[in-house]
Amino acid sequence: ERAMALGQIEELLGEPGDASLSNLFATYYEAWNKLSTNPENTGYRLALREAAVNLTQTFNRLSRDLENYRTELDARANQMIGDINTKTGQIAELNRQIVSTLVQGQNPNDLQDQRDLLIDQLVRQVKVQVVPVPSTGAVNLYLGGQPVVAGTNSYPLGQTLIDANTDVSRVTFDESGATAQIEGGALKALLDLRNVTLSGQDPLQPGQPKGLLRELDELADMLLRDTNTLHEAGFGLDGSSGTPFFVRASAIENFPGEQAAANLTLNPALLDTFDQVAGAFRYGYLLIAAASQEPGDPSSGQSDNEQARLLAGRRFSKLLGSPTPTKSFEEHWQAAILSVSFATQSANRVAKTQETLLASVKERRDMVSAVSTDEELANVIRYQKAYAASARMITTIDQMLDILLSIKR
Repeated sequence: ERAMALGQIEELLGEPGDASLSNLFATYYEAWNKLSTNPENTGYRLALREAAVNLTQTFNRLSRDLENYRTELDARANQMIGDINTKTGQIAELNRQIVSTLVQGQNPNDLQDQRDLLIDQLVRQVKVQVVPVPSTGAVNLYLGGQPVVAGTNSYPLGQTLIDANTDVSRVTFDESGATAQIEGGALKALLDLRNVTLSGQDPLQPGQPKGLLRELDELADMLLRDTNTLHEAGFGLDGSSGTPFFVRASAIENFPGEQAAANLTLNPALLDTFDQVAGAFRYGYLLIAAASQEPGDPSSGQSDNEQARLLAGRRFSKLLGSPTPTKSFEEHWQAAILSVSFATQSANRVAKTQETLLASVKERRDMVSAVSTDEELANVIRYQKAYAASARMITTIDQMLDILLSIKR
């Protein structure tokens, strides 16, 4: 489950690729670099604007795709919880039938086989401790020390609950409301992907890296702040200053980094619009601030490229990392991508190892409890030989009786 889901996340990220975030970061800063060589060039200004639009749209798409996949993981986890509850209910009912059959002095082998099959399926979904009760023939199942099956009673799990403060999904027992300790199985994999790989840092799992959505938001937030600080200090060809380069589509006051990737957009003022009053186009690319001095200033002139040069140099600046910034924008995102790649490779190795171990354990168990075709064939041959020998003995006795009767006559 984990290996498959991580592979799907890698597909969503699209790294490496022409439309990947890493490549678009490089294109964006290269556009600033070209503008610094000729700050008055309209083509360079349009290319920079296009690169910025592509970059923001990729942030938006990645945030949307990862959010949608997180929602899908929630749905899959809840579907699995429903299936787990069905199985624990069936195991409790089989416990009742097995206990009743034993009390009547009959053999419940078929019922026990059905129960064993359900338990085998259940432990793939969630790690439970199986405790037989020899005195009654029932089995009890425990999840993190809490019973999910006790004799003829089952204790179902509730649907996942998402903490509004930490954005972490939890599973509780439906009746008691106590938190269920999910320690293994496919359900654990789904929760880890949702809570750690995507959402962020699960407080119950300290030391885990930040999730992809949080990394993406922090990256977008820092890009906006860093670019705007330099851009607002510069001047456009029309003499304007104080113009933000990036803005948020939706203002977020309390948590500036939250949903920053989903809301990052190029300042609409930099786009071309038709002025209805003046009856003419207003060219937004003129507002792109490449200069550190107002155009026409005797000390600079329109060829001033200081702000464009500074912004181009931010590509390799160490702006991200905690507690000390150690990574550039591209390095920070590539580190997040590599963590997913390494996790995928690790999950694939673990899956192959577990498949091998499972096959070995199944083979050992079958040697003890399963039907051996070789043994059954040997029994058939033995019974066939015994039948043939018995038939020959009866034929011999019949012939002897015929001889005795003929002598008497």
